[in-house]
Order: sequence, then structure tokens, then C-alpha cells
Amino acid sequence: MSDSFDKHSIIELSDAQSNKSSQEVNLTSIHVTGADQFSDKFLQKGLAPLLRTSDSTIGDLITDAQKSASFFSGTDCFQNVDILIDKDLDYKQPTHSMLSTEVPMNLKAFVNLVPYRLKSVQFGSVHDSIYGHLLSLTYTNRNTSGIANYTHLAATVNKLDAEKGQTITGTFKIPMANPINKIVANFSARNGTVSRFQSKNQVIGSAQFGFERHPLSNPSGIDCSFFGGLNFAKRSILNVADSASDEVKTYAGDSIKQSLILNLNFGRLDCIPASEGAFPLEGFRSNLRAEYTDLPFMSAQGSNNDKGDHFEKLEFNGAVFKSFLQDNITFGCGIGCGNIRNLRPSVSDTVHFMDKFYVSMPGYGTLGLNHSFIGGRSYLSYNFVLYTRLLFASKKSPLRTYFSLSGAKLCQNLDDLINPETNINYLKSTASTGITYKVGDYAHCNIGYHWPLDVTDVGDIHPGIELNVSLYGDF
Repeated sequence: MSDSFDKHSIIELSDAQSNKSSQEVNLTSIHVTGADQFSDKFLQKGLAPLLRTSDSTIGDLITDAQKSASFFSGTDCFQNVDILIDKDLDYKQPTHSMLSTEVPMNLKAFVNLVPYRLKSVQFGSVHDSIYGHLLSLTYTNRNTSGIANYTHLAATVNKLDAEKGQTITGTFKIPMANPINKIVANFSARNGTVSRFQSKNQVIGSAQFGFERHPLSNPSGIDCSFFGGLNFAKRSILNVADSASDEVKTYAGDSIKQSLILNLNFGRLDCIPASEGAFPLEGFRSNLRAEYTDLPFMSAQGSNNDKGDHFEKLEFNGAVFKSFLQDNITFGCGIGCGNIRNLRPSVSDTVHFMDKFYVSMPGYGTLGLNHSFIGGRSYLSYNFVLYTRLLFASKKSPLRTYFSLSGAKLCQNLDDLINPETNINYLKSTASTGITYKVGDYAHCNIGYHWPLDVTDVGDIHPGIELNVSLYGDF
């Protein structure tokens, strides 16, 4: 078995002759199970390496089986891909090799595919005792048209106190010849109101077209994915109040943004099995995202950002987890940072407030939507958390108590961010404790108490108990 397939692909030879890689073989048949929902075209493409008619050896057959297993695993449609090669004792037709006088061994292949749930409709509800609630409805199909095309559609109704509106999003992925490479199209449309922007209506439409690569896990267990593509967005800021800030008034009406987006995810996490990937015990995760608006071929046409914005935006988020005492105690450390650099300050020093950073902070709501300023061009955030198992709860249960210290600093430029003298005005910190329960994308319940450690802006703090419940049901 090749290490590159990790736990997703298993290739076995049941015969002792498997050690003789030069033994001539004749593959008489291929039996496939678990592929009832996939088209013949898809199966022929995946089994093409095994369907070749030329003479081959056991070594060649193993290589061909690995290629087929790699194809099926790369589609992200299957939990497991198992290929078993066995002697075909029932095959009676005489076989001859064109390469030697040796009589080839008759073999048959069994391909066992275990798919994920390929189609689902999910209804979700999120309620927060401080900030409000939202409802969502999503449709996911991993196997559109029977050829492993991916479709995801979602509609959200947002009733949060600081942000109300409706959003529709969609994602479409088409596998290329090697299915770990995919052509991706994303779109979103939003009609809503963020009260801090002092505009009765903000309408946003965007589309992304690009390329995604999601390599299979390597022997170290590190999972990695990459996306690169072009983003097109139109923002309409309507009915701006006379009392709105100059920053909002600058972008009243329509504005167009065209940019290049690069996104890299990599990490390796071991989680509580019952949490279905939601509660890490060991490992790390990280994300690096870059956006660049000053595209030469767009600027040449005079179409790039008609409000004069030309910037590059870089953001990093990462977290590390380590467990002790037989996983009864887990320590987590997270960090986030970002910066927006204006590429043409002599032309315009503005950046659309919807492109700025907004940092969510327990006990403070969202930094950047407070009373001080709208958004920020630079930020730094951190989070230290200690999870402990409740004495009456099973070690396998994704129920934990936690103690955390969180902090963030959101500024209008990088100089203020790195200047320690500005901490008194911009650095916010919160201590929290509570109980949390997490299971996959289906359930998340958290009840905690927050102590904001900075009280310079009394109107912006939200100390006390917070209850957050997220429930999602599949149909």
C-alpha cells in the first residue's frame, strides 16, 4: 500500500504471489460496490488505469490500482476506497503473454467504495442571548450529474442586533483530470443593514472564479488545500444618513472591486471522535489569505475599483492544541493578524469600509463596529484556552469546561498596531469561563461568563453571562 493514500485507500493482494512483482498477470474482471449513484462515465474514468488491455505484471497492476484509488479518493465523495486483488479460479479460458512464454496468472479486482452522504438539506438555527439569532437553509450535493461535481447552496436570514439582512451563497466545483484539482465558482448576494454604517440598506453581490487543489494526506498527516482565483464584487451603499461618517459617505452609491485572491489552509488535528472533528485534542491548523486589487490588466481598462481603492490585504490565523493526563486536559493557543497596505497613497488613501478588518471579541461584540471607528486596516488577536473534562462526563464526550483569556488590537495603520503606547486605546482583553459542547456541524452549545478587562469605552462592553446555541438538522 502506498503511504500517499493514508487511511482513505487500501490496496491488498490476497495471494502469496504478491511478492513476485514481475509475475505476468491477466486481469479478468473488476467488481465495483458502493458506486450505484455514480454514472458509467465517472466509473470508466476512475477505473481507466485498470482497464488497459496490454500485458502487465503484478507490480504494474498494483501501480494501476493505486492510480484508480487516488482518483476516487481525490473526488472527496468517499470515506474509504478499498481495492482487493485475488486469484480468479473460475476463469477457464487459456491466456498467453506476448512478453514471455510464462502463463499469466488470472486475477480479479474488487473495488469497494464507501461514499459519504452525497445529498443533504440542512436547516440551522443560531441563537445568542446577547447578539440575537439567525436562521439558515442549505443544500449540498457532492455528486451532481453523477460525475462528482460539487454543489452547495445556502440561504441565511440574519437577525443579529448589529446586523440584519438576507444572504444567498453558492459554491460549484468541477473535478479536473486529476480530481484533487478542481475548477471552482463561488457567488454571494446580500441585502441587509449594519446599523453602525448609518445606511438603511447595503446591497452586495460578488462572484469568484478560480482553481482549487486539495492534495491527499501525506505520511506526516498534514492536510493542505490551496485556492487561487479572481473576485468580482459590486457594493451599493444606499440611503446614507446625514449623520454618517465621512468614510461611509465616501462610498455612498455603487462601487466595483476586482481582485486576485489566494487562500492556503494547512494543518493536522486529532479530535475527540464523538465531536466529529469539532473538538481538537492535538495538532494545529492555520490559514493564510491574500487579496490584491491592483491588477495590471484591469487597471489598464480603468475598471478596477472606481472609488480609487488599490490595496493588498494579508491575513493569517492559526491555532495549536496539546492534551495532557490522558486527554482530560487540553490547552489551546490561537493567534490572528492582518494588514491592509494602500498601493497608491498619492492617488487615494481610502479603503472601502467593507474591505477592512472587523474582529469578534467576547465581552465586546465586534471591534470595528463600536463607537470609536469603523473597521481597521491592521489587527492582532490572541486566545489562550484550557479545556477540562467534567468528572461526571465520559472522556469520549465532547463536553468540556473552559477557562480562556482573549485579546485583540484593531488599528487604522500598522504603525499604531506595533506601537505599545497605543495599547491603552486599542487593546481589548477578556477573561471567560464556562461549559461548551460541540458535535460536528450539527450542534454547538456554549454558556459562559465574560469579564472585559478594559472599561475605557463603557458603551462597548458586554460583561456577564452569554448563552449561544447552534443546532442544525439534516434531511
